[in-house]
Amino acid sequence: MPTKPANTLWREMAAGALAGVSVGFFEWSAALLAAGNEVPRMSQITALGIETATLANLGAAVGAGFNLLNRACHGLAPWRVRILAVTALTMVPLWRTGFAGAPVALAGAAMGYFLWSRPHAGRLAIFAFWALLLCAIHPLFGGAALRLVYTPAQQVAGSTLVMALAAALSWIVMPDTRAAGGWRSLVSTLLALALTWASSIFLVRLWGFSTMEYAQVAVLVIMLALMLRPARDMMQSAARSGPRSAWWAMAIFPVMVMMAAPSAGPGNYSVMQFILAHAPHSGLLLHAVAEAVDRDGDGYSPLFGFGDCDDGNPALNPGAADIPGDGMDQNCFAGDLKSAKHPYFGMSALPKPPEKKPGARRHVALLVIIDTLRADAVDYAADGASSTPTLSAIAARGTRYDNARAQSNNTAESTPFFFQLQMRSLPVYDSRLMVTPLLNRAGVCTVGVLQASVKEWWGDLRLEEALFDFSRIHRPPEATRAFPLAEMGRRAVEALDECPPDQDVFLVVHFESLHDTFAHLPQTAPLEGGDSPRGSPVAYLASLARPAMLAKIMQNHYARTVSAIDLSLRPIWEKARELERESEVMMIVTSDHGEEFFEHGGFFHMGSLHEEVLRIPLIVYQGGMGARIAHEKVGAYYVPATLLGFFGFSGPLIERLDLRAPPANEMGIFAYYSWKQRTDRRSFMVMDGGLKLIYQPAENVKRLYELAGDPGEQHDLSGDPRYASDLRRLEEQLDLIMYYFNYGDVATPREGRRPPEARR
Repeated sequence: MPTKPANTLWREMAAGALAGVSVGFFEWSAALLAAGNEVPRMSQITALGIETATLANLGAAVGAGFNLLNRACHGLAPWRVRILAVTALTMVPLWRTGFAGAPVALAGAAMGYFLWSRPHAGRLAIFAFWALLLCAIHPLFGGAALRLVYTPAQQVAGSTLVMALAAALSWIVMPDTRAAGGWRSLVSTLLALALTWASSIFLVRLWGFSTMEYAQVAVLVIMLALMLRPARDMMQSAARSGPRSAWWAMAIFPVMVMMAAPSAGPGNYSVMQFILAHAPHSGLLLHAVAEAVDRDGDGYSPLFGFGDCDDGNPALNPGAADIPGDGMDQNCFAGDLKSAKHPYFGMSALPKPPEKKPGARRHVALLVIIDTLRADAVDYAADGASSTPTLSAIAARGTRYDNARAQSNNTAESTPFFFQLQMRSLPVYDSRLMVTPLLNRAGVCTVGVLQASVKEWWGDLRLEEALFDFSRIHRPPEATRAFPLAEMGRRAVEALDECPPDQDVFLVVHFESLHDTFAHLPQTAPLEGGDSPRGSPVAYLASLARPAMLAKIMQNHYARTVSAIDLSLRPIWEKARELERESEVMMIVTSDHGEEFFEHGGFFHMGSLHEEVLRIPLIVYQGGMGARIAHEKVGAYYVPATLLGFFGFSGPLIERLDLRAPPANEMGIFAYYSWKQRTDRRSFMVMDGGLKLIYQPAENVKRLYELAGDPGEQHDLSGDPRYASDLRRLEEQLDLIMYYFNYGDVATPREGRRPPEARR
């Protein structure tokens, strides 16, 4: 017969609050190790109060949830619960995830049979928790990101492992009538510590990526559930062996922390920077609380010192358009925007088509985009000493821009800048400004060779027809993850040969292999075209405890992938040199963004606008131009004008941005990205001279760096009075950039724009 739950509701809430305090302390400790000495001591103490209070509240809710779940399983007829659980856990994974859900469904059937034969309220509650956890993280098993990164076999293995761990953890944490036993408390604490440390390494960046938020929620609930076991043991031990006042003090302590933390100054700027930069779980909860108390419903809140300057007026918030010269500061930043004049955004972009000249030589342009390639990952050494000899050879004959920046830190928001003049915001649909439609109308044979099925990458942005309107396209079938890297060079050469020999050609080659290196264990994803690294999977997993070692392993794997891409690029470069005998040839090699290897406390690239994710290689080669290293500051947005200028298009913007006419005109360096892919939650960057300003409007966080003396961006100068005038100047420049990204694409009527419901 089912057993009665041993713990009352209020005791479970107290244990949950104590568990939340413990997890908050763990996360705070990990954040201190990551932040070093950059946060003042008083701010550290304040941050501890905020983190423990926030997680104590959530822990109390989790404790109550477990208790109610246990009671519900006790009160229901066991056979009904068993049938319901078996049906749900067998069918839901298959329905939601298809093939990847099969092992989850089988595991559910096996656990259902176990419960059928041995009814127990605690076990039934475990099973129900397991089902709820599956529903919470199902997007990880069925999402596009998982399909792009992992093979079906790896998806099956991963989902099986996650569900097995979830079942084991549920068994550890659920209350029952038996004494807990010290070993289970010890195991729970060690697992919670391990998850906290792993979260501080990975989720500090990934939580801004919408797909990964599900993982964070699941991890956070598991961490709190794990600490429920030792929290219960501590409270029971205090009740048995100590005075009753000690038991009450332990139960009331989390409540005292929750009450005292707000008075510690949650609006303190350095405190919030510390939490948002290094404590992913507390940062996520603070965002959730702030959004919950957003009075005017504009998506922004002044709570915790966040950016809404008027929570009673939805027209005034950090995501609003600051209309120039109206006397109002709509976006709560840098005062009222005085003027909308900008050398790039404000210039007429419509190009004039080329005039055909009899007897003109054929023009062939090759645009090679190597996804996720950092500028410092290319080795330009000469005399055969380079690890990237093909890229080195191209740079030795062309112009290498060593101060080039991407306009975003992710593929979907950065790639459009390679294909449209006067790029402002996403999504924009204007065939008069798009490189590929313009070239198609001019009679150019446009060809795309895409290693990955890029349709998956654009999602609801619906940029497929705008960016990749090639007359001929080569991409893997949607069921296939990607073309093998070793085949890419051959496929590109064959694609060039498909075009008539007397027709101009524009070829785009997109390499995707490098994008996945952050996620693959080297042993499970041996490098195509390279050597598999030595070492056991156990040693690799053990390196999780040492971020510096993990970063080194990932960098080595990343470097091997770069070398393999360089090898695949060689046939394309050789074909370009061969075509030069009969044609005018231009070749551009660049990247859409870089990658972080724990330079600022995380991995991956979505969630930061630091140099490691924005500084990209940019090499422009055209026969007869000569070789040089260019130090001008340029952006990826120069590429469309350079391509169109090569094919004879003209216009003011093309003439100003054509990289073939050195020195390049410096028209501003800027970047942005959308938090959780929300276009109303963007972060921005602007550079001027040697100074760089990063601004996160939703959190009202500003960071100012002097790159000449601090290339690693380790010292924030935003609070230094010596840079007050410089900060103000960059804020005014950024205010104008934000105007065009938040409003500029609406202010100018554009041909072919989609209706509002199609935009995000």
